Amino acid sequence: MITQLAEAFAGRCVTLTGETGMADRQQAVDDFQAGKVPLFIGNIQAAGVGITLTRSSTVIFAELDWVPGNLSQAEDRCHRIGQTESVLVQHVVLEGSLDADMARKLTAKQDVIDRALDTKAEAKPTLLGQQFTVDLDRRDRGETAKTEQRQAEEDALTPEQVAAVHGGLRRLAGMCDGAVALDGCGFNKLDADFGHRLASLPTLTPRQALAGRRLCVKYRRQLGAEFQEKIGAGA
Repeated sequence: MITQLAEAFAGRCVTLTGETGMADRQQAVDDFQAGKVPLFIGNIQAAGVGITLTRSSTVIFAELDWVPGNLSQAEDRCHRIGQTESVLVQHVVLEGSLDADMARKLTAKQDVIDRALDTKAEAKPTLLGQQFTVDLDRRDRGETAKTEQRQAEEDALTPEQVAAVHGGLRRLAGMCDGAVALDGCGFNKLDADFGHRLASLPTLTPRQALAGRRLCVKYRRQLGAEFQEKIGAGA
């Protein structure tokens, strides 16, 4: 994808991928920021962190990533300190394509993250350019038993268990490099963003602690059987 775009805009763009050397990475950023070229083409992973692209006025995602946080990080390259104008972010998605399916799943994942972090649900545009309204009342009516079970689990959590879950998440986050290296430490690639966000909170609500406990159970081999007993999850 990047090769084809670079060929189409030859002489008018710079590129940054995982194969770009450190010196060339900085040169690409500097040339774009200085206005030497009007277009910056980057890979979501390689160009999604650690760089500043505040000269941008428009961001176009030609492809998507399965992790919502990776897209947000890439967008944030253009919203760092020094940006004084608004930035238009667009996602090129064709109905019936794999990206269309990914867009729907990304929207659903972000909804789960927002609910687990107690973020207020509201109507917001999806990657397909349509309105996606989180109808919590309708959803809860259809899952009454599940909601009541979750509430019972939240009520059963003790302050000590909540604190232990928080400690476990921070321990995993401290080992996690965002799954850059497959070393069996910390969160995997899909859980890294959510796990780090929970770990970075000053305190956890019962709902957040319940979501965090599920992560701790998932990574029980790293935390040990004794820790599972502390959080009330068993061995």
